[in-house]
Amino acid sequence: MKKYICFLSIIFVCGFLYAQPNLSQEANTSVLSEGSLYYDFATLNMKAKSNGQNYKIYLAIPKKSSDYNVVYMLDGNAVLDVLNEELLKKANAANLLIVMIGYVTKARFDTIARTYDYTPLVPSESDLEDVQNDYERVGGAELFLEFIENELKPKIAKTFKINSQKQILWGHSYGGLFVLYTLFTHPDYFQKYAAISPSLWWHNGYIKEVEATDLRYPTTLIVMAGDDETKYKSPQNMTKRAMMQGAIPKNAIKDMIFRLNKKTNLSAYQITLENLSHGETFKASIGLLFDMIK
Repeated sequence: MKKYICFLSIIFVCGFLYAQPNLSQEANTSVLSEGSLYYDFATLNMKAKSNGQNYKIYLAIPKKSSDYNVVYMLDGNAVLDVLNEELLKKANAANLLIVMIGYVTKARFDTIARTYDYTPLVPSESDLEDVQNDYERVGGAELFLEFIENELKPKIAKTFKINSQKQILWGHSYGGLFVLYTLFTHPDYFQKYAAISPSLWWHNGYIKEVEATDLRYPTTLIVMAGDDETKYKSPQNMTKRAMMQGAIPKNAIKDMIFRLNKKTNLSAYQITLENLSHGETFKASIGLLFDMIK
């Protein structure tokens, strides 16, 4: 397969200068009651056998098609919060069944649960705590992935007529880290991966230690990040995590893309979201991804 690197610059005009999304804000779920011209909505409550966690799964189901392409989206509460008719129109054009994996909370983000679910287990450090996130537990990525692959995906495949060869995994920040972990350790689980502002800095760049080898089947990775990931309104907004983010090499994503494009059956792309900070890439990446899936 021909290898190449595609660097795109997408210009967004944005008036907010906060680097992180508001983690405590209550999610707006009005789309569930208001409906859409293009989608019906449903929710599932699932308790994972793998880790005992309770998940709330939000489904956006196209009204006028079948053989759906499927996108699995982490931080499902926050994704539901930003979905609007414009984004749903784009998703409908791509015949996307949207599976938003959320938590049983009114907040946009469950910081404790996502920190555990989205971070890998570092060998010999089973009790590792995330000192950059209020000493929360980490290392549950493999168990969370087991839930997605062995419990959630079979339920979706049994309920809907889907195209099993067009399944996508999307995640932002720690979710982006989880997307990369999934690609590097279980590349056959999805055909396309979208890692948005991935936390490459986590645990001193541990994700590089499990970076992908050659793949058996053609797979695509899209990495999107803002060109100002550590943008802050004032010095008081600077956090320890932000300093760690700023400590990774400026070309870390570019270098990773270069390495990955040397792997058999893996095509990797970098997309730069201009003038956007870490938190601002969350919503911006969704519409762009929907546009790219045809």
